[in-house]
Amino acid sequence: MFFNKEYNKLKYISLNNNNNYTLGKVGKYNIIIAILPNREYNIFFIVGIIKNILYSFLNIKIGLIISISGSILS
Repeated sequence: MFFNKEYNKLKYISLNNNNNYTLGKVGKYNIIIAILPNREYNIFFIVGIIKNILYSFLNIKIGLIISISGSILS
């Protein structure tokens, strides 16, 4: 990954949170990466992931949603 330091697992997380996270540190910033379920790329899944992140990580100051999409034209 691109982390200076990667954290192994979460100590405390909301009971209903079933997101998959990768946690680490870049410089002085703690980073949370949440991954969408396989092939579930609609707004309802994204809103659910954001809701779970905000319930489990109470001190988030900045959030970014980054999407990678592609298509094949024939």
